[in-house]
Amino acid sequence: EMRKETRSTVAYLENFHYSKIKMAQLDQRALLRAYMANLDARHLMLLQSDVTAFQDKYSPELVQDVEMLGDLSPAYDIFKQFRQDFHARVDWINKYLDGDIDLQSKDTFAPDRTDAEWPKTTAEADDLWSKQIRYDLISELLAAETREIDIANKKAADAANPPAADTATPAAAYKSAADKIAPADASTSADAKPAAPKTFAEKVTAAKDEIRKRYNTMLKTVDETDALEVQDVFLNTLAGQYDPHSTFFTENGLEGFDTQMSNVLIGIGAVLEDKDDYCVVEDLVPGGPAKESKQIQSGDKIVAVGQGDGEMVDVDGIKLNKTVSLIRGAEGSEVRLKIVPSNGSEADAKVVTLVRKKISVTTALAQAHIINVPQGDAMIPIGVIDLPAFYGKVNPGDKFSTTQDVRELIGKLKDAGVRGLVLDVRNNGGGFLNEAIDLAGLFIPPSPILGVRTVNGFVLPMKSDSATPLWDGPVEILESKQSASATEIFAGAMQDYRRALIVGDITTHGKGTVQQMYSFSNMREPTEKGAAKITMEKWYLPDGNSVQSRGVKADIALPSDIDFLPIGEGDLKNALPWDSVPALPLTLSGEGPWRSSLVDDSLVSKLHTASDSRLTSLDEMALLQKRVAWEKAREDEKVFTLNFDARMAERRNDIAIRDELRAGLEALSKKVDYKTMDIELDAAKAQDDGTPKIRAEDMAKIDDGDPADVPLNFDVQLRESARIMVDWLRFDNLLPDATSKVATTAPAAANSADPAKAATASP
Repeated sequence: EMRKETRSTVAYLENFHYSKIKMAQLDQRALLRAYMANLDARHLMLLQSDVTAFQDKYSPELVQDVEMLGDLSPAYDIFKQFRQDFHARVDWINKYLDGDIDLQSKDTFAPDRTDAEWPKTTAEADDLWSKQIRYDLISELLAAETREIDIANKKAADAANPPAADTATPAAAYKSAADKIAPADASTSADAKPAAPKTFAEKVTAAKDEIRKRYNTMLKTVDETDALEVQDVFLNTLAGQYDPHSTFFTENGLEGFDTQMSNVLIGIGAVLEDKDDYCVVEDLVPGGPAKESKQIQSGDKIVAVGQGDGEMVDVDGIKLNKTVSLIRGAEGSEVRLKIVPSNGSEADAKVVTLVRKKISVTTALAQAHIINVPQGDAMIPIGVIDLPAFYGKVNPGDKFSTTQDVRELIGKLKDAGVRGLVLDVRNNGGGFLNEAIDLAGLFIPPSPILGVRTVNGFVLPMKSDSATPLWDGPVEILESKQSASATEIFAGAMQDYRRALIVGDITTHGKGTVQQMYSFSNMREPTEKGAAKITMEKWYLPDGNSVQSRGVKADIALPSDIDFLPIGEGDLKNALPWDSVPALPLTLSGEGPWRSSLVDDSLVSKLHTASDSRLTSLDEMALLQKRVAWEKAREDEKVFTLNFDARMAERRNDIAIRDELRAGLEALSKKVDYKTMDIELDAAKAQDDGTPKIRAEDMAKIDDGDPADVPLNFDVQLRESARIMVDWLRFDNLLPDATSKVATTAPAAANSADPAKAATASP
């Protein structure tokens, strides 16, 4: 079956990829090197002699092996060598950690070895690993020191400003690293005594234990890697030689992709995590089978899984994703879980039988709120729609669609009396192309939204079908360098038609290609469970320009702490080049070109001047620029000293800058009163059919103590975009009369929000 999937993947890449490249035309030595780099990302396990030997041995026959036979023996042989080297290196690391380690040396280390050469000799590898482990140890010690500083600062602040006993504590605007400490840490408990101070030697011992555990866990993961996972790595490496977005999916990977795109999964409604090699229930989804059973609680361990009446499979110590794949299954099917209660032992284990059901994942659905911006004596309500993805209906019965959800939110915002609309797509990496086209139809009359050029060179215009736009007022699109693909289709068309003002990072991501999913079971053989996502088309804006590798340029660029990061399409390996086609006809009706009169050069110039003046006059903009400069300096630092004292001094300086930024923004949040109110989708509320919802969560579990990892929850970019919208309304004489108290009347009219929230200040 794996041979069939391998041949299918190669066939789809060769026959359907936009580049029309056969596998034999690829550099086989580069392909093998890329595969070894994907196994050994830090280029520290293998030696350069290993890499060269494998290239010499396998590159001559690689096309015949993979394309003709579907034989991945070269990939398995390389992986066996990698696993063998991993064992030897972890043994070396454990012995190294047993000895005395100099943390005050003058050595330096560059931890990002993505583009570095492999070491030439074992002695060179040992030297690099000595630096890597010292770097890891110092990082672990810095993380612990940072947490201690934050805990001490938090306790001091609480002692100086105890909350009133009868007053609800408002939502914290700023979270410190201390807030992330697990509840099991007694030092964070209000009733616990502070932990006894540790000597530096004891801290080093604890850090060594953490590093040892980390690498032993990594080794365990490597040992558990099965043939399917090796196939996954190799075929994705092969697809990556064509372009960054062509992908091979295993059966489990395909299921995860469908869940992401449709916002629906089928399972038991439990959030699981890996704790000390056990699958532990972290949380239960309201309305999900696990919670409804009343037999499973947070903290319980799942030690075995059975399908229906089938044999139970022990899941102790196996990878979490494999346990999850056993628990998920067809809607209406039974799954049996052997549960060890959180407060019990193996002797208390019980078997719980659950019936899987469809669970709606609302974390990625569109959301909206109203920001009331002061303007003279009036409060101007600006509607904001947060659009995290272009999702749609994958399977029959799926309920969610970007366009229908935004349509609902716009209706509610109009009822609430908003004067302008901001679409926040800063974290939107794309999704369904047809949803981007349909969404544009809510704002413009039927017109070509993009042109799609196929592998044969034909350019097909694709237009929106909405006969009457839903919103004819000012629109602003707040984007970032992470806004990609379908998001750029929407933003680029809105900009070309002068229908929206683009605000945010200098450019968007720059992904101007279209992928098609080919399920092997549908296309070749029913027994094949995988799929291939192939780049088969490029798309172009109405003016004929591609966004590939260039992105959509902002009309007004704001200070950004990611603009300087190498995360754009042009920074990716094997990205397709930029090009253009003749401009699309701006109408398909024969009535001549259509363009909105809302956004013109004169307006953009005036808005730019007004925003620039705030960069130098508003404290929050100055603070944002200071954070950006700080983040850029940190990003530019590629080589680190392996002297703990020097690194600690740098860390304390970072903490001081972070705390200064927080304090400044916290002070501003108390002075600047931008009242907000949430506008909720009907689908995000409790539904009569009892469909459970998974709430939005930050699923990142690791806190490494880096001050920059703790967000400053004061969205200066969004606030500035709302002010730009008010400027737009002011310049176009669209503001209400100065005597109108918009904020006291419009928000209360929202048909799905709590009027009490209208009076709640939110930074």
